[in-house]
Amino acid sequence: MFVKFLMVGTGGYLTNAIALGLLNRGQVYSLKVLSQPILSFIPQHQEAGRFLFLTLDRLFVASVISIELSIIFNFLFHDNWTFKTRAKDGSFIIRFLKFNVTSLGSPLIQLVSILVFFRVFLLHEQMGLAIGVAIGLFVNYLANTLWIWKAHPVSQVS
Repeated sequence: MFVKFLMVGTGGYLTNAIALGLLNRGQVYSLKVLSQPILSFIPQHQEAGRFLFLTLDRLFVASVISIELSIIFNFLFHDNWTFKTRAKDGSFIIRFLKFNVTSLGSPLIQLVSILVFFRVFLLHEQMGLAIGVAIGLFVNYLANTLWIWKAHPVSQVS
């Protein structure tokens, strides 16, 4: 099951990375795909507005969108493949909301990691994303197996 979890996580990471690149740079990694970023109408860090301690720039918005896209990807594959044989408490929507809650820590780690690696260490945002994903991996696995898709197998009705 952990191998399936890793495979889905890899797909979620790729979803996140590709969306982040297209939204923020118009690129997939270093390959230029679009003439301009999808979110080119949102200013970059220097010109962006602030809300409390957050700078609402293109990288921030692109990160939030790409993280949520990867959460949706991961939930759909975990619900229908990774944890298919496990008990599913509540409706699809309730499980999705629970998954978002348990996934909240990982996206926050990813967001902070992306922003710190880019703004503080002047490294590519993909480095921050990769490190943030690695940090959140095991916490998410435990939360998923203990709360959303419990170890009790689905009862088989003959």
